Amino acid sequence: MWTRQTQLQASVSSQYFDADPKVVEQQMINSVPMRRLGTLTEVANGVAFLISDQASYITGLNLEITGGQQRRLLIIVPVMLAFTMSTEPSLRATKLID
Repeated sequence: MWTRQTQLQASVSSQYFDADPKVVEQQMINSVPMRRLGTLTEVANGVAFLISDQASYITGLNLEITGGQQRRLLIIVPVMLAFTMSTEPSLRATKLID
């Protein structure tokens, strides 16, 4: 899946990527916190979930399948889940501040 992408990025003279596709691939992998490239199956699994009955109440969503490149999501989601799942009003208010 990524072979053509690395070839194209290597063929364009850029300050961000090397001219060698193998080096470009390693640069791309190094930029992903999971230290690997995603697969078509992983993307398809996200799509399959969104069209399944399990996601029937979801009306709009940007699902970023990035291997952790969008790290802000990893920080925001647990805080918001803790906030919305708490039944204690004072605890809910402090979770947003912490």
